[in-house]
Amino acid sequence: MRAVTQWLALAPLFVIAGCSTFQQTPRLASSGSALSLSAADANLGEALAHYSQGLIAEASLGAGQSAFFHFKQAAALDPAHIPLNLKVVADYIGRKDYTGAVSVLNSLERAHPDVVEIRLLSGSVYQAQGNPKEAVRQFQAAIRLAPERPDGYIRLGTLRAMAGDSRKAMGVVLDGLRQVKDPQPLIEFCEAVGYLFVSGQDVPGAIPFFEQVLAYKSGHDAVREALARCYVAVGQERKALAEFGVLLKAHPEDLRLRVVMALLSMQADQYGEAVKQFDDVARRVEGNASLATQLQPLFYFWYGNTCERVGRWEDGERYLLRYLAANPESSEALNYLAYMWAERGVNLDKAGSYIKKALVQEPDNGAYLDTLGWIQYKQGDYRTAEKTLIQALKKLGDDPAIVEHLRAARKASKKR
Repeated sequence: MRAVTQWLALAPLFVIAGCSTFQQTPRLASSGSALSLSAADANLGEALAHYSQGLIAEASLGAGQSAFFHFKQAAALDPAHIPLNLKVVADYIGRKDYTGAVSVLNSLERAHPDVVEIRLLSGSVYQAQGNPKEAVRQFQAAIRLAPERPDGYIRLGTLRAMAGDSRKAMGVVLDGLRQVKDPQPLIEFCEAVGYLFVSGQDVPGAIPFFEQVLAYKSGHDAVREALARCYVAVGQERKALAEFGVLLKAHPEDLRLRVVMALLSMQADQYGEAVKQFDDVARRVEGNASLATQLQPLFYFWYGNTCERVGRWEDGERYLLRYLAANPESSEALNYLAYMWAERGVNLDKAGSYIKKALVQEPDNGAYLDTLGWIQYKQGDYRTAEKTLIQALKKLGDDPAIVEHLRAARKASKKR
């Protein structure tokens, strides 16, 4: 019981120090011998008593039902007192009683219509309550009251973003950037929203937010890479290449970035640029066992593919075989080498064994059937090639390469 007695003695001191509304001097009676309280002063006294009891209950019992009851009573008796009422609002929110929180906030708003913090909190409570229309009204009111502050724009932008409306969310950000004194909070908000949209699979929605971050903070590597990956996801390979190029210029020793640049160049049919990046990676890892271990075997498949496409047949063959040595069952590598040899008319027996091995894994793969038919054509078995290529067409439809191969096989077959 000692702790309660001590807090009871201290409570009036806390009230006087912490609540300016209570620091009023009671009106003296004319006789000067006694205090006579008006109705307002009586309410003030009762509020003081409830507030004191709330402090005692909170100190001794924790922020439980007893403390909440007294704070709620005090707030009802002194509805204009901002700190006290916000404490009650916080208790309501903690209990997820948003209706109760709104009722207190409405009273505060009537007493203090120009306080931004009340509007912001009201908007957040309405948002939690599932009333976005009223939340928007409160956030917009906060923006009108203090257009130079970022808080209102961030709350309203968050509401729009959570609703999945990236266009409206970005509109809020742009409005804010024209008004606020310090844009940094809004730029940080843009970064967070960009990642939010990415995690929600709305990659197009994320792009303008990441672009906005880089417009203000060009050296932000993580955001630049996130933006570049977004560009890749929406098929804008050239923009992705530009962003990765900036990153590579800043980090020329980063092999991962060089490989990414090479792959994107392949995707954009820029094989000359791709092979330059692959060559650079290969030079850097040559004789460096530590760096070499960072390369996955698939690197050599891509490298060989690119070399073959720029006419470096021997390099292409060497790197593809290196990949195949690490992945002997790779049907894709087996097919690629087989077709490459068929195109050149070399190693046809080996090419045939490779493609038959690939077809064991994927017997209905039209591309693999085309490779087999083309090898048969190069071996002079035109009728068999014709039958195989017809099968390939059935699997893939009117593929131009297969149609051309079939035409060549039929023409050669007729000449016999």
